[in-house]
Amino acid sequence: MFCRQQVAELAAHENDFARNNRHLVVIGSSEPSALPGLREQTGYGGTLLTDPALESFTFLGFGNSIAGLVGWQPFTGAIRALRAGYRPGAVRGDIMQLGGALVVDTAGRFLFRFSSRKAGDHPSIEQLLGAS
Repeated sequence: MFCRQQVAELAAHENDFARNNRHLVVIGSSEPSALPGLREQTGYGGTLLTDPALESFTFLGFGNSIAGLVGWQPFTGAIRALRAGYRPGAVRGDIMQLGGALVVDTAGRFLFRFSSRKAGDHPSIEQLLGAS
């Protein structure tokens, strides 16, 4: 639910990213067979990759634990997601894998790094667009 919510938010701003010379890449943790469904559910047209082995998530230091799924923040985030029309679906990938976001320049330098501490913890579009 949270992943679809974040990808749909990125999809709604794909033109803003393009105008700011940003190329979006989304990496999920599910099997490749889940990618067409994610595109359909979110309207995301950018680069979409998957890493079921979680190597990229591990390399980037993104958390993976039950602790990221419990607490007030995931609960209130779930309420907001439900109100926005996002519903839990079939579990795809590692349910405990937390995400994050990067802005990387053409030389491969990280300009911005965000690591989710809890499920549903996402950076704002403004943070991503403003990174330099």
